[in-house]
Amino acid sequence: MAMFACPMHVLIVLAFRPAAIANAWHRAARLAATMVPKGRPMDSLRNDEVAAALLRLAVVVDSEFPRSYYRGEGEWPVIAAGHIARMAEIARSAALLIQAHAQFDAYALARVMYEQMVTYCWIAVEPTTHIRRWKDAAEAEQLKAHEEAKRYWFKMLTGGQARRVNGKEPLSVEQMAREADNYWSPRIEGFRVLSGKKHKLDLLTITGLYLGIYRTSSRIVHAQVHSLESVLRQVTGTKVVVERRAAHTVSFAPTIVPLFAMAIEAHHTQFNWPDVEKVREINNALLWEG
Repeated sequence: MAMFACPMHVLIVLAFRPAAIANAWHRAARLAATMVPKGRPMDSLRNDEVAAALLRLAVVVDSEFPRSYYRGEGEWPVIAAGHIARMAEIARSAALLIQAHAQFDAYALARVMYEQMVTYCWIAVEPTTHIRRWKDAAEAEQLKAHEEAKRYWFKMLTGGQARRVNGKEPLSVEQMAREADNYWSPRIEGFRVLSGKKHKLDLLTITGLYLGIYRTSSRIVHAQVHSLESVLRQVTGTKVVVERRAAHTVSFAPTIVPLFAMAIEAHHTQFNWPDVEKVREINNALLWEG
């Protein structure tokens, strides 16, 4: 079952700078292509088929809901189901953006899907401990917002609540990705093994995708210079046109498909739902030739 190790090399489009990142991704793509010769090239993926794959994955998940849980079942089954349902929402939203040829906006949602998938896979490593840390991180972020609001004479927490939360730490997405890699790669074939060598990072691991998806897309999410690339067209050395350009081929948006599929695979390992065979079929039909 090589479904998830496969697709990442076809999801690498390197119009990004700095050049060092682009070159590293090129090398990873060439290496992966030698191991997975039948992966579909990025420029062969059409908007309509990527959107359709996302919607089909969402339908597979939607068929499992509503589900009821009771106190004696513990927190993890509810939280796990909630993450999977949330990812289905992200998939549906991304499908709409892809159908509208809004590739940069869909790429921003690839970042959202990545973080949701990483968080889910990390909690699943050790639910009892990690749920507590996940909740602590949410409270740490709330305290940060409270401290910022105080500058404008607003309070989001009482004094007692602020003291109780003080000292709790936010989570590192990169560290969660690393722990998820270490846990899932020996258990699910499609999760690539993280290299133990110092200064060596496989960009097709969950940790590597932190750089390839999460960090690079932050330039779009946070309105950096690169966020204007979708609406600026250099015509000559002295002329630039500002326009809304429809992208008929996809960029990084298709990463949402295998990211969602990876989370479903991990969830199925622990809970035996959703229908993982349907998920593999959808994922492979999009990303493999033949």
